[in-house]
Parts: sequence; structure tokens; C-alpha cells
Amino acid sequence: MIFTVAVFSIRFVPRRERLIVQYLHYGHTRILVTDRVGKVVLAYSASLAQAAVADTIAVPTVDDAGLPVTVQLMLAPAIPVLLEPAPEDALEDAGDLAAQDFLTDARWRISALPPTGPGARHRR
Repeated sequence: MIFTVAVFSIRFVPRRERLIVQYLHYGHTRILVTDRVGKVVLAYSASLAQAAVADTIAVPTVDDAGLPVTVQLMLAPAIPVLLEPAPEDALEDAGDLAAQDFLTDARWRISALPPTGPGARHRR
């Protein structure tokens, strides 16, 4: 009698969260960004508008081939920026580290702006 024993191992791979992407509209250009990057760009743009100042930022995105790149944007009070939902599969995890660096930098920039609005002198 011959017995065949199969030995195998099962490796569990943690399930990745679904990546939500948005189109960031800037002028006549549409830039594909992650949801978190898009929301931080909007928050920073609003903070700059309230402080009546402008700034340039490097936003992580992907090129036509799907490779991670950054685009330079100037945010200012008179420049409208908006987000539009994009297809779920439009952006892979390319450039995730760049996105994390961008989020950290943008949040720091927002916190460095002077307070605005009613009672602004009493905040901080």
C-alpha cells in the first residue's frame, strides 16, 4: 500500500482596505489623488483663503502610465479647487509613502497658519 501525504501551508494575507480616489480639479486640469490627499488639499486651500495668503504644494498623484509622480500646485484665495469621485480602480497604491509625507507636511502647514475669524486673537 502506498500513501501519499500532501503537505502545504496556508498563509493569511491581511485584506487591504479599499482605496478611495478622487479627481482634484484645479483650473482646467483633473488630477487623480487618494481621498485623504484630496481632502487635505481642500482643507489647506480653505485655510489659505481664510488667511488671505498663497502657497505652493507638491501633490502626490500618478502619471498616464500609473507611475507615482508629484504635481506642483499654487493654492491661493482666488483659485477654486474641487473634488469629484473617481472610479475605484483608477489608482493603485503607487506612491503611498509619498502620500503619507504629503499629508504630514500639509497638516503641519495648516497648523502654522495664523488663526482667522471671530475671536482669532484668543485662539492658539
